[in-house]
Amino acid sequence: MLAAAPGTARRPESAEGAEGAFAPATGDEPPRPGPAEHASAAARAWDALLEIRRVTGTGTGPGTDTRGAGGPAPAAPGPAAPDPRAVPAGWERARPVHAVALALEAAGVPPSAVDTSGRRVRTGYRVAAAEGDEDAGPGAVRVEWRHAAGTDPAGGDAYGDGPAERLAACARVLADRGWEAERYLDSRRRRYLLVTPRRLA
Repeated sequence: MLAAAPGTARRPESAEGAEGAFAPATGDEPPRPGPAEHASAAARAWDALLEIRRVTGTGTGPGTDTRGAGGPAPAAPGPAAPDPRAVPAGWERARPVHAVALALEAAGVPPSAVDTSGRRVRTGYRVAAAEGDEDAGPGAVRVEWRHAAGTDPAGGDAYGDGPAERLAACARVLADRGWEAERYLDSRRRRYLLVTPRRLA
C-alpha cells in the first residue's frame, strides 16, 4: 500500500485499488495462493481501516484540548466521547460486502472458496449483498457459513459443521468490530446473519 502524505489518513487496501492491492475474500472466489501472506495483508488492511475510522469519525474523546493560545479555560469534563473506531467509516458503509469480509478475514475467520466451475471447495464464511431479503435494511449484507461440496455431515442442516455455532462466532467478531448482526432462518431453514453498520449514539 502506498504511504500517505504526512498528516493524512491512509486509505485501506481495497478491491478497487491498483493491480496488486489487497481484496478481502467474500467466500465466492477461488482459494488464494499464499494463505499466510494473505492473512498478513488482511491484518495490515484492518489496521489501516481503524486509522481511517479514527481520523474521519466524530467525537474528540476525553482530555482533548481544542483551545488556541490564550483561549478560555475548558469546561468541566463530561462523559467520554464514543470512540470513532468503534463504528464503520464511510468507506465501509459504501462497500459493506468488502468491509464485512475484511472484518471477518482479518480476525482469522476462514472464508469459503469455489473452483472455476463454481463448485464449493472450502468450508468457511460467505458474505453477499442482502438484496431481495425482506428483512434486510439499507446497507445490510448476508453472512452464511458454507460447507465444501460433498462434506456436509450426515444429518446436519444444509451447510453442516454446526453453522449455528460458526455464525454465532462470526456475530461476536463483527460486534467487536463495529457491526450489528442478527440471526435468521430462510425459507429452507438455513441459518444466516443480516449485518448492518453500528451507529454512534
